[in-house]
Amino acid sequence: MAEPDSSAAGRPPPPQDGTSLSTTLLGQLQAGEQDGWQRFDHLFQPIVLGWCRGAGLPAEAAEDVTQETFLAASRHIQSFRRERPGDSFRGWLWRITHNKIRDHFRRARQQAASPGGTAFQEQLR
Repeated sequence: MAEPDSSAAGRPPPPQDGTSLSTTLLGQLQAGEQDGWQRFDHLFQPIVLGWCRGAGLPAEAAEDVTQETFLAASRHIQSFRRERPGDSFRGWLWRITHNKIRDHFRRARQQAASPGGTAFQEQLR
């Protein structure tokens, strides 16, 4: 599998209606409120899944990478800041997603290069 197109590596796709993050929702996420995380999942899961599928991941891998992205976002939500013009939550989430997609392709290359499996075990015997 090929890695995602690097020409768009630094830019999130353009926003879709209804997917910007409100200050209220950001506050809920940073406070660890369950309602906020449920809303976050509802709003952003289809977007992150679309980014993963657009990068060439099959459905199952796209779902796994989406979960890895959400886990990383939850671990680092306190570090998100809108300090400079152009800073956006969506851009921050895109960077996390892009890194998780790259991690997926890196792992896939390493697994393909590693000998193993039943055939290899039989050869050893």
